[in-house]
Amino acid sequence: MGLRELCPPGLFPRLQRLAAWRDVTAFDRLQKQLAPDPNGVVLVCPSRESLSGNCEYIARALAGTEFHVHTVLEGDGASRRDILRLIAGCRFTVVDDYCKMLYPLRFIGGRRLMQVWHSTGAFKRMGFARMGRPGSTVATSLTHRNYTDVIVSAPGVVENFCEAFGLPADRIRPIGVPRTDLFFDAAAKAVLTAEFYRRHEELKGKKLVLFAPTFRGETRADAYYPDAFFDPAAFVDALPEDYVLGLKLHPFIRRPMPVPDRVAHRVIDLSAEREINPLLLVAHTLITDYSSVIFEYALLQKPIVFYVPDLATYDRDRSFFYPFETYLYGPAVQQAADLPAAVADARVTPAHQAFFNKFLSACDGQSTARFVELLRKERCE
Repeated sequence: MGLRELCPPGLFPRLQRLAAWRDVTAFDRLQKQLAPDPNGVVLVCPSRESLSGNCEYIARALAGTEFHVHTVLEGDGASRRDILRLIAGCRFTVVDDYCKMLYPLRFIGGRRLMQVWHSTGAFKRMGFARMGRPGSTVATSLTHRNYTDVIVSAPGVVENFCEAFGLPADRIRPIGVPRTDLFFDAAAKAVLTAEFYRRHEELKGKKLVLFAPTFRGETRADAYYPDAFFDPAAFVDALPEDYVLGLKLHPFIRRPMPVPDRVAHRVIDLSAEREINPLLLVAHTLITDYSSVIFEYALLQKPIVFYVPDLATYDRDRSFFYPFETYLYGPAVQQAADLPAAVADARVTPAHQAFFNKFLSACDGQSTARFVELLRKERCE
């Protein structure tokens, strides 16, 4: 048993702060010493080596404005002391993922800690919404509780993020997800599509089926996708020659999916692509399971197939905010042998609109602009 299981709930947050006492003490002192730059914005991306996703869209929008943008990226060499000084010296800190270092800290003097969570919608349970399941946290944990603002994709998911992060509804901002602006920008979509086909000329004129499941396992260290679930060769063998398969495994998964040489001309591994959104633009059909990619993909109004061979187990161990059927705007398949036919027959259905209304209604191409306006409003408060 670990600390979570052995520690009395009321003592746990104290131990979190005690374990981080150097950071807590330094940050408290720095906040008293430094007047925060009212236009200072720190983008903290703990799992990214370069700006991408929501933080990239925010950085682009702030370029050339009155705001001063700083970044903290994975592997950039910044010391903890440097990071704390940078954050203490800025009005806004924006984070796009779980960031253990920040949770014991108390933000004072008008400083804001803003979460622009890396996944859209509300699909798999996370944070405090996972209480009682494997790997769940302690009810009194400090994790997530110091966000001053959380950006979400629709009013329909506010209550889910309240539960997940242990926050009141007035800290959840349903203003849309910045990176979804791409899907409403015809010029940007055309550029990304052209760039993709310049890199992959052999795919021109082909129907690209994008296979993009989420990982199994608990963490980055043990993430995997079971080889037994999917046979790329058997899949493409069952489809006409104009279909090709693109593999996009989760970034946590390091081992590539095995592909026989005889079908290498019809199977391409796209897992090295950090951002999946450009791949969605060129996909003819998406195959996925419990990945939040279903939300962005719904904005494109294209066919999707849900491949869920382990649905019962996954639902038991990880669970979803809503019954799984709520998320289905395409057919669900549990046998690999049924996938080719499901892909060939997949169509856009009326369920798309209901899905959009529930999970994506604030995503309209202006999400980043509304985020910038939120910064300006909170700067003046």
